[in-house]
Amino acid sequence: MSFSTPYFESDQAVLVKKSNTNVKCDPDPAGCSASNLTGFTVAVQAGTTSEYWVADNLPNATVTKFPDVTQVLNALQTSSVDIVVIDKPAGDGIAVGSSQFKVAGTIQTNELYSFAVAKDDPKALLPGINAQLAAMKTDGTYNQILDKWF
Repeated sequence: MSFSTPYFESDQAVLVKKSNTNVKCDPDPAGCSASNLTGFTVAVQAGTTSEYWVADNLPNATVTKFPDVTQVLNALQTSSVDIVVIDKPAGDGIAVGSSQFKVAGTIQTNELYSFAVAKDDPKALLPGINAQLAAMKTDGTYNQILDKWF
């Protein structure tokens, strides 16, 4: 695959129950590190960058993988796990809309989102995609979308 200019940068978040005072992450911008999360049971959604970060950085953790976010959150709600590692935008949205959960901290991963096209861009789509992304950033549309959805 070939990719457009990145249009979004994301990190991971550590989601906990609001009553949890045991997870102590460093103040931003340092955020959460593997050392802050050692000793906790973890839930992740299978096949996500959250799962891969946990596998790479918390190799000795007790990790439960679920096929969807609803099951991940249910594990946290029922105290089957101590923490959830999840994409930061999703974690922030869940925390804002919940009386049960909060974001304990950010894991800096600097993940870049881009549009994907066939390898070597045989249909020459990338110049148009990149031009539109640049135009949206210039005219303010990009920031309007970010403000609305993130």
